[in-house]
Amino acid sequence: MNTELGTIETEPIYEKADIPSLAAALTIYVTAFSKPPFNEKWTVQEGDFNPEEFEDLNSFLINVLDKPQDLIINSIANDKQINQFRDIKFETVYPLNKIISSYAEALRDPEAVLLLKGNSNDIYRLSEGERINANTSPTAVARFVNYSPEKINSLKSEISSYLSDEDIQEVMNDLLDANRILYLAETVNLNENILQLGSFTRQSTDIYKEKYGKKLPDRVMYLTKPGTEVERNNGKRNLNRRFMKAIIERNYPKGTQFEHKRFTFTDFNGEDILIYLSKIDEVA
Repeated sequence: MNTELGTIETEPIYEKADIPSLAAALTIYVTAFSKPPFNEKWTVQEGDFNPEEFEDLNSFLINVLDKPQDLIINSIANDKQINQFRDIKFETVYPLNKIISSYAEALRDPEAVLLLKGNSNDIYRLSEGERINANTSPTAVARFVNYSPEKINSLKSEISSYLSDEDIQEVMNDLLDANRILYLAETVNLNENILQLGSFTRQSTDIYKEKYGKKLPDRVMYLTKPGTEVERNNGKRNLNRRFMKAIIERNYPKGTQFEHKRFTFTDFNGEDILIYLSKIDEVA
C-alpha cells in the first residue's frame, strides 16, 4: 500500500491462494460494521463501486488484495480515511489498511483463530490453512487473538480507533498481572439471528479451546456497542446474566473463579463504547 502520509502499516503478507478466503472475511466484516450501531459505512466519492452490494464489495476487495500497491491512502481527516484504488476514490471510517493487516496476520499467527462459516454451515479454519472453494458463500466470520504481556501494544492498537489513550490505559491497568489475554476481536454473523450468532460463537470458542485448551487465558476481553445483538442479550444491570459470560465460562473447568467487569467509555463521535473484561483468578 502507498500513502502520501508515510508508512502507516507494514505491508500485509499473504499468498495469492489466500485472497478469496481473506476477501470473504473482510467483506463480512465491512458489511456488518457498516450497519448500526457501528455505522462505519464506506462512502464512494469517485468511480463505479457500490460497497453496500455484497458481491460488488467482495470483488473490489479481491482486486485490492491482488494489487495492494495500487491502494493509496491519501489523507486522514475528521476520523475518516480517504483512499484511492485506481479510478475509485472512497472514504472509510475504520482504516482499511488496518483491517487488512489484522486479518492477513491472523491467517498464520500461531496465537490467532480466524474462522469462516460457509452457506452450508461448514466452518473453515483459515488460521489452520483451510481455504474456501469457489462455490462457498460465507455468512459469518470470527477472529480471536491471544496476547502475551510483551505484545500488549498490539492489543492497544486493536482498540485505539475507538478509545482515547487515557481510556485505553484504564483497561490496561486490569491487565498488568495477566499471563495470557484473549481478545475476542470479532464474531459476526450476517444472519443477525441471536440463536445462529450464539451457535456460531459457541462453535468458534470450542475451536479455540480445542487449539489452546492446555493454556487457557487468564483474561478474556471484547469490545462492543449498545445496540449489537450480543449487547441486547447481555445483562444490562447484572453482569452474571450476560450472554457472553456463559460463552466464556463454559470453556473453563468447573470450579474456576471469575471476576467480570464492564467499562463504559465515549468514543470520538460521542457514542458509548463498552469493554467487557473477564478475569480468571483461579483455574480449577
